[in-house]
Amino acid sequence: MFTEPVGIRAPTPADYAAFVRLFGYLETGDDIPTPKVWRDELALQSMVYVDEGEAVGYVYAQVLEGVGFVRHVALEPSRRGCGLGRALMHAVAGRMREAGVEQWRLNVKPDNAQALRLYQGLGMTMLFASVAMVRALLEAMRPNADPRKTFMQLVVEDASALASALGRAGARRHLDTVQLGGPLPSAPM
Repeated sequence: MFTEPVGIRAPTPADYAAFVRLFGYLETGDDIPTPKVWRDELALQSMVYVDEGEAVGYVYAQVLEGVGFVRHVALEPSRRGCGLGRALMHAVAGRMREAGVEQWRLNVKPDNAQALRLYQGLGMTMLFASVAMVRALLEAMRPNADPRKTFMQLVVEDASALASALGRAGARRHLDTVQLGGPLPSAPM
């Protein structure tokens, strides 16, 4: 029986189950993307770390207006601190360099000390703190709308007074993050 070697590769549709498992470790409260969204959007801009045939981590990143945005870095909890996150970050940095990107950014929970050390070790520094606020869009527009349906997410950067006002108006705090950024690191030796 063939066992896939250890390494980073492009995802396949068969990786969706691993993606779902790993996505849960992000603990963002966001809905799990559907298989179609995974296949048609996220997988096209992702890489997975495979060990003995099992996807144990992935990174999803985008390039927008010449800046690289790392959207997800997810690893099996038992595999954290072993260099897999660093390997995925260097792989995505290489892909970004090939696209002509010089700067990258990401959001991370402020209490995720292990991830903060990784990203800061790659040269990223804190740019700002933010909070994502969620309020049912239809509820805001029509009093009789079903609040479980359409939602609007608003990310408030460096504006605690605005976040407080939105909370008083019925928005709920969804996720606190800090945004880190900086120049792409040089290729690993």
